[in-house]
Amino acid sequence: MEKTLVSETGIKPVEDNYEENELQTLVSFKDFPLNLFNYGRPNFLQYVEHMLPKKENMFLKYDPPFPQWLFATVRGILDSKYHEFVLYEDMGFSNISRMAEFSYSWLGKFCIDRESRQIRALDFAE
Repeated sequence: MEKTLVSETGIKPVEDNYEENELQTLVSFKDFPLNLFNYGRPNFLQYVEHMLPKKENMFLKYDPPFPQWLFATVRGILDSKYHEFVLYEDMGFSNISRMAEFSYSWLGKFCIDRESRQIRALDFAE
């Protein structure tokens, strides 16, 4: 079994038959600064804020239609994607759409009903 030892000089494989005095420090994920390795992603608002009127204390806030709306919508999309996989299972998964296109089209055709919390087709006016 091969383990990895992280030292100041770099990463090197360590054999199981190492001696305790040769072993430096194995990296603990609790002590590892993961925030140094995050990629910065711009906020969508940065692209459109120049078009918005300048007001002090202006906050863009979205009020969901009901509590847990986002969770229910994502669950509805994933359940529908599962049914697509089941539908195309016999055909060798040849016609399965990509997740991004599937989600975009799902949001244009379906929603989660406020009362029943079931997936329903959108009306023309919605």
